[in-house]
Amino acid sequence: MTPLLDETLIVDEVFDANDLDVELPGQEVFYAEVHLLGGPAPVRRFLPDLIRRIESHNIDPGQVFDLTLPLDQAAEGYRAMDERRSIKALLRP
Repeated sequence: MTPLLDETLIVDEVFDANDLDVELPGQEVFYAEVHLLGGPAPVRRFLPDLIRRIESHNIDPGQVFDLTLPLDQAAEGYRAMDERRSIKALLRP
């Protein structure tokens, strides 16, 4: 989470919404004029082009990815990012 201003907090993390257990006090949130925004990142439509660019060495994902794991260790990649041991994990088949 990234503090932006005194009244603003940006949650800039990827997480599984099924793992959330959040309760919000409706009246407190409403009368405090809190704004809640969120939604899934539309990354799937960009993946085919990005993967093609990575495989053809047109872009260097090493500038973003600092951990490479096999696909079957995806949970460990998310754990590493959550625990700040990694900025971004690259999963390979």
